[in-house]
Amino acid sequence: AHRPGLDGRSLGKWMIQAILLVGLAYLLFLPFHHAYQSTFSGLKISDEQTPFYQYLGIHGLFFLLAFTFLLVEGTRRLGWRPWTLIKGGGATGVRNGVLHLGFPLVSLVTAGSAISFAILLGLLSYETVGVLLLLLIVVAVLAAWWLRHSSTDSSVHLFLLLLIGLAFAIGIGVDLVTVQPDINRMNTVFKLYLQGWVLYGVASAFILWYLVTSGLFRPWRRLWRFKCVWVTMLALLFLASSVFPLLGTRARLQDRFHTIPLTMSGTAYTQYAVYPDPMGSIELRWDAQAMEWLQRNIEGSPVILEAALPDQYRWGSRVSVYTGLPTIIGWDWHQTQQRFKYGDEVKRRIGQVHHLFSSPNKEVALQILQEYDVSYIYVGRLERLYYPESGLAKFEQMTNGALEVVYRNQEVTIYQVNNQRNDLKTHTPGNIQTAE
Repeated sequence: AHRPGLDGRSLGKWMIQAILLVGLAYLLFLPFHHAYQSTFSGLKISDEQTPFYQYLGIHGLFFLLAFTFLLVEGTRRLGWRPWTLIKGGGATGVRNGVLHLGFPLVSLVTAGSAISFAILLGLLSYETVGVLLLLLIVVAVLAAWWLRHSSTDSSVHLFLLLLIGLAFAIGIGVDLVTVQPDINRMNTVFKLYLQGWVLYGVASAFILWYLVTSGLFRPWRRLWRFKCVWVTMLALLFLASSVFPLLGTRARLQDRFHTIPLTMSGTAYTQYAVYPDPMGSIELRWDAQAMEWLQRNIEGSPVILEAALPDQYRWGSRVSVYTGLPTIIGWDWHQTQQRFKYGDEVKRRIGQVHHLFSSPNKEVALQILQEYDVSYIYVGRLERLYYPESGLAKFEQMTNGALEVVYRNQEVTIYQVNNQRNDLKTHTPGNIQTAE
């Protein structure tokens, strides 16, 4: 049943629910907010902008669906008839499209100003901002229509328009401002574009269903050719968007490893790959076996000691990455970036990890292990490449009381610190788990 409009009580109820939701979410994440140290230092005007063809290269499939939805909704709700201009309607198209809003002069001036401003932005290399701004205005007009003509479908359409509008706004925002500090605007674009991608994706799933079920593709004579073109474009964009999921992963793997059989397992490559580390080659299968053993046999979240490499995007921190177990320090620069005010602590931890693996001093090693509540020490091929044998040998010497070997294969040995809690599910003292 239709209601005459959105009354104050309903609007107030929505606002209260929104405030409660945001407030509860903030409270639940309060420990994180309290401890997190952000590197954010302000905003600056973006030095670069995204050409519109590149924007379509990223969001093209979703953009086509969003644009079509706005066109269809404009036709149905506002009486726009853009095809009358194409077929020679001229003034009739303008009258039906723009003047239908009920404010002829205001609507005409507003539309003309918006289009002129968008053209100006394009001339100033802000063409993506111009296009998205025009569409954002359409979103606002449609939202106003649904607020004025409230019905049982209003909330769904308003939510959908909100998703689309936020996606457009993100595309506009990253071309206008850049978050500091950033590497040019790399992090600003890819992190915010991910949010836009999610908003587009959620909206597009509903839009496609809506367009199909609302009769858009019925074989009407009028505009049937345009619909065929639209379906062809959608199919081509869908196929183009499927290229990376199907071939991109294999191409990235080939940058470092040999091609492996197609599989749904994200760790299958470790059974075949040999990683060409600058210090020497590493057969990943031995680490894979050891990490699989950890996943199956370790309960809780005990701290594990592993190598901390001087460079990122290598095989370092692989145990914490693949098992989820905490370690003393992760990737150096990522930790420094995300915990900027704790940069000295990051450096100290890296130094202590280096000392643990390099120094033959057993007493100091035990003190550091206790300081970080370390329960397991992981010594694999990577640790042997980066740390001296004299430092690694002390772990085997400490198995007479301080440490205990709980797992060993050809390349990996895992020691448990005896004065820490026992997190093993099935291990009993003196029973070393081995793998071939």
